[in-house]
Amino acid sequence: MNIQIVSGFLGSGKTTFLNRYMTCLQGRVAVIENEFGPAGLDAQLLGEEVPVKEISAGCICCSMAMDFQQGIAEVEQKYHPDYLLIEPSGVGRLSDVVKACTDQGYSVDQLITMVDLSSYEDYAQAFGEFYLDQIRGANLLLPTCFQDLPGTKREEVLQKLHEQNPQALLYGEDWRMMDPEALLELVELSAAVQKNSLPHSSALPAHKTFSSLALEEIADLNEEELRQKLEQLNSLDCGQVLRAKGFVCNKDGGWMHFDFTPRNITITDYKQPTEKKIILIGRSLDKDVLMGLFAR
Repeated sequence: MNIQIVSGFLGSGKTTFLNRYMTCLQGRVAVIENEFGPAGLDAQLLGEEVPVKEISAGCICCSMAMDFQQGIAEVEQKYHPDYLLIEPSGVGRLSDVVKACTDQGYSVDQLITMVDLSSYEDYAQAFGEFYLDQIRGANLLLPTCFQDLPGTKREEVLQKLHEQNPQALLYGEDWRMMDPEALLELVELSAAVQKNSLPHSSALPAHKTFSSLALEEIADLNEEELRQKLEQLNSLDCGQVLRAKGFVCNKDGGWMHFDFTPRNITITDYKQPTEKKIILIGRSLDKDVLMGLFAR
């Protein structure tokens, strides 16, 4: 069972993220949701098809820790999920939620924290270590509420987030605008970095602020042409591409699926008709250059 914790202070967008993210996952998904106080509406918002275990009237990192641990066991035994997504109370400490899991012998595979950029400085000053614990413990930081900040202020707050947790992957744009496949790729990339399982880990920048790009205007290519274009991603002046995958129509017949990292390219035949699409994740991606590469 893959356990992922989606944390964030009050109103940071955790449930919005879960609704989007769950559609990306392949397999059975269950959710444990915690509200500090009477049961909230999140279980209804998450949809009827996903089993949701609610733990209310307390925080699962402290007074309700035993209920939380029993809840994990109950969900595992009853639903046998491939993924268990845990949404702690916005006023809980991420490190304590992780401890509640590990104390029962469960490993946590992913730690995602949503951060309201417009409130970051106020919350950091008002709540200090209690608030910053969620940011410092994350593997992936997903900022929200960009619309209330001018560009220069946004970059300033993003830099402060990086300083609080330089090891985390920090998505520097509005994740709600991401293609679902790109969102899943970003989460998987951050998990791979956490486990040091990337074959190109040495190529990761020290300042891991990422962006993404989805391309649909793609020329028909044969396998050799596709490989040549993917190899150019390492040398072309298009930004730093760390992951890319997608489907391309093979002009020799059929379809191809590819997976790219800076040190490895895999291209396989894909039997079922699909749609052309390429997802790229990296830093300082140049949309025009990348579109030009694959559109011709």
